[in-house]
Amino acid sequence: MASEPTPAAEGPDGGDEAFLADLSDDELREFSRRASEVATSVSHQIGQRIGAMAPITEIERHVRASLAPALERQAAAFQSWRPVVELPQLTVEIEGMLDWHRRIDDIQRSLAPSAALLGRLEDIAAGYLPDNLQGLRLDWHRLLDICEEDGISLAWAPRPEIVEEHIELDSREARKALLLRRQDELLDDVRRSLTHITHPALVELADLLDKAATAAGDGHAEAAQALIANVLETTMKNHANAWIRRTFPSADYKGAPGTAHHRTLANATSGPDSPRDLTLLQFNHYLVLRGLTNTFQGGVSTQDTFNRHLSCHHASHDTYRCGFSVTSLLLTQALLRVMDKVLEPLE
Repeated sequence: MASEPTPAAEGPDGGDEAFLADLSDDELREFSRRASEVATSVSHQIGQRIGAMAPITEIERHVRASLAPALERQAAAFQSWRPVVELPQLTVEIEGMLDWHRRIDDIQRSLAPSAALLGRLEDIAAGYLPDNLQGLRLDWHRLLDICEEDGISLAWAPRPEIVEEHIELDSREARKALLLRRQDELLDDVRRSLTHITHPALVELADLLDKAATAAGDGHAEAAQALIANVLETTMKNHANAWIRRTFPSADYKGAPGTAHHRTLANATSGPDSPRDLTLLQFNHYLVLRGLTNTFQGGVSTQDTFNRHLSCHHASHDTYRCGFSVTSLLLTQALLRVMDKVLEPLE
């Protein structure tokens, strides 16, 4: 007899909402951090198990297709024979085969998730995406490729309709023209995103980036780009470089922890064979890092995308091109948003 299902665990006061309401800000932040770590681990394990079970599903399909007609004929024959003659050994064999066939049906039903479960899993997965990307039907591979090609991030800003229009365009020039045409809306989206940064180590950087957005909106694109380049460098040096190595530990990082940011980013983004190899939490971070791949590249005198090294060490009209202030602003606000989520609370 099947046992009764175990009730879901509840908080101390009988429900999740009451439990969370009793937590202090620090406790809630720690709870959220630990929940994210658990969810990342579980999602990775689920992926491994589903991958391991896939061959079983394929085998089961072939077995059912090849044996089902024969089993049905044997079952019908057995039912017609039984009233006429006793065949004990045949009875045992056929009943065993039918039982095995029923077990295959049970396995198939157990491997097919319910629509409700799939809906819950989609909700959980969406929670790991930046809010401006949640609910969008996107070609994620194309989104990642565009981020790297254009040296941009589309995480947390701009608004969803700009993201959708952006990735449908076929050329970098067309995408740059879209961002410039809708720059006022984009700058508003960045400023709104920056208001969510609350970690004490990042608040000042977010304020400086907000000032850069204001400068860009007032027509001072070159001044904005110069300030953004320094905010980005400070964020990478003080926080992001070490975090990247912790987040993608399987990458083959060469040299000591103090090596160039470009090398760190290149190793982290070239490690996985495809985004399918990433956990949900890693994919969220990967969205940001792909756009930074060529941002810190040294040893170049020109680059068709924003380059922090050139912005700080090689002032020219080529380095400070139209549109670079917008793409660098999107990149830097996205990195700050990630850092705000992953940095440990200060003591």
